[in-house]
Amino acid sequence: MKAVLASIGAAACVLCGEAAAEKPIVLLGLGAAETTRFEGSDEYRETPFIFAQVRWGNRYFIGTDGGGVRADIVGWRFIEAGPEISYRFGRGGGDSGTQDPVLDALPVVEESIEVGGFFAMNFPAPFTPKIRDALTLEGSYVEDVTSGHDGYLARVMLRYRGRMNKRIAVQAGPFATYASEEFMNAFYDVTPSAALASGLPTFDADEGWKDYGGRATLVVGLWGDWRLIATGTYRHYINDAFESPIVAERGERGVWFGGGALSRRF
Repeated sequence: MKAVLASIGAAACVLCGEAAAEKPIVLLGLGAAETTRFEGSDEYRETPFIFAQVRWGNRYFIGTDGGGVRADIVGWRFIEAGPEISYRFGRGGGDSGTQDPVLDALPVVEESIEVGGFFAMNFPAPFTPKIRDALTLEGSYVEDVTSGHDGYLARVMLRYRGRMNKRIAVQAGPFATYASEEFMNAFYDVTPSAALASGLPTFDADEGWKDYGGRATLVVGLWGDWRLIATGTYRHYINDAFESPIVAERGERGVWFGGGALSRRF
């Protein structure tokens, strides 16, 4: 874990060093978000929504939009790639407990820190003449480094990014997520002992595509350097995530994430 974080820090230092001659643009925002209590849950929790980004010109950036922290270490208009790190809520115990005694009878899944990277290719948007509008094809991979679920996740996403006018910018597109057997076992299995404790039928989840959905982010310029940022994600579970009795009987097969923040540019 220390080695991975050191690598991310080293990458950030490289960016800072190479872009030292340029004046950085810093965006900081704070707001609130609502998300499911854990993977497959139909209960929601309120969390802080933090938006932070440091960008040098149009080339380098380090930032977060509530879904993790990532750094672009390529610095080219058509390619973005670099490390990323994110946090995932666990299930059961403490703040991850539920109001459902059946789910609380299942084994605890500890929260996890997931570390990996992303790669994105930007193409000029074919339906607009604006040079900064783009279609982005992105892939990412992260794995648990804290023994929460001990698995990995891979995601593919197609995203449109553009400006509606001088004040409003938008990003939106579909995605799909592939999960390892360890991840699926942690969140969707019902072992014989768990079935005895909870009353749910036994279930053995395999690795595979676990969900698809869409995400949209809207940035609205208000006055001066102030902006309003709103984001929303819909996720629909499929395959074994859809069939697991944890979701089918006690959870929700389609879930939402939503957040908003007031931000300022420095």
